[in-house]
Amino acid sequence: AQALDFLRPAKAGKGVEAAYRTIRKEVPFMEDDRPLHPDIKKVRELLTSGEILKNVEKEVGEIRLK
Repeated sequence: AQALDFLRPAKAGKGVEAAYRTIRKEVPFMEDDRPLHPDIKKVRELLTSGEILKNVEKEVGEIRLK
C-alpha cells in the first residue's frame, strides 16, 4: 500500500485498488518511522481472514486459489 501512495495519482488495476483500500482502512500511511510489527500483524489478519480476497473478488470476480 505504501508504494501505491508514492505513485499517486496513478491508479492500479481494480483488484489491486480493492486490496489497497482494504489495507488502508486498517493501516495508515507511514509518515514517520514507527514499529512495523502492528502493521504487519494487521495485514496478516486481513489476509488470513479472507477480507482482502473478499473485497478483491467484489471488484474482479471469483479468484480460484489452488
